[in-house]
Amino acid sequence: MDCKLQPSPCPAAPAAVNSLALYYKKATDPEVKRNFIITRSYVRIAQKVVAKKISPEEFPVAKPAGFSVQYLLPDDAHVINEALGLALAKSLQKCIDVKAPGCR
Repeated sequence: MDCKLQPSPCPAAPAAVNSLALYYKKATDPEVKRNFIITRSYVRIAQKVVAKKISPEEFPVAKPAGFSVQYLLPDDAHVINEALGLALAKSLQKCIDVKAPGCR
């Protein structure tokens, strides 16, 4: 399956998902486990924004403390960038429509 032709993010390959799960189970450092969960949670929120299950306004533009690219699957960066684009576009549109303070 060619992910570029899919309208929504391509499902991760089972081997990649399994290797991440195995990594998490083998990790003994609580900080590593915490950062893993933070990163994967951020990806899940991005996926929901791209799938239009939640509003782009709900997507945190700043990556959370503890976020690490080492826990991303191959298509995750694309999904995060798309969600960021949607969130920033929504924010700019709101700024233009409302002429909110701080918007020029």
